[in-house]
Amino acid sequence: MPFIPAGNSRRMAAGLVLAMLGLASLYCGFEAEQASVRARTRTWVMETEEIGAFVKSALARGNDLLVVERFSRLARRDDVAYVLVMDSTGKARLHTDVSQIGKLYTSDYAKRALGAGDTLVQPVPSQGLVEVDSPLGGAGVLRAGFMVSAATAGSGWMWAGICLALAGLILSFLPALRAADKL
Repeated sequence: MPFIPAGNSRRMAAGLVLAMLGLASLYCGFEAEQASVRARTRTWVMETEEIGAFVKSALARGNDLLVVERFSRLARRDDVAYVLVMDSTGKARLHTDVSQIGKLYTSDYAKRALGAGDTLVQPVPSQGLVEVDSPLGGAGVLRAGFMVSAATAGSGWMWAGICLALAGLILSFLPALRAADKL
């Protein structure tokens, strides 16, 4: 092993500390992001159950217009990908996207939603969302898709942690590389 002058070993130690801080930052940021998604999902569950109670009541009174009005407000939210009421056959009775009304849903997500006896949370990683399903009894099921990106907004910690870790690694190995070049 080549001789590394004392000043360089201090730089190596400082660089390694910097790299460890970067990795710790990444770990803490990841854990915080996961906690945020879990907390936001709990909020989405409560909200979907409340919307489901509203929809069930409105449909029992034969007042689809109240549901349409509520869905139009939901459609304007950044964190809402879709909200729909599916009848027991899987057909969209009401939807935040009116072009989807009448569509027959046959995906595994739709089948699980129809078969749920209680509120069901289904992560849909391929679409970057969490679907929360609330049974409506004989009226079918309410399906609400929420964007995970809304729960993880502000993930700049990740880039800061990566830069900190890389800077630390470069700083720690630079003296050793210089010493090796002088041989």
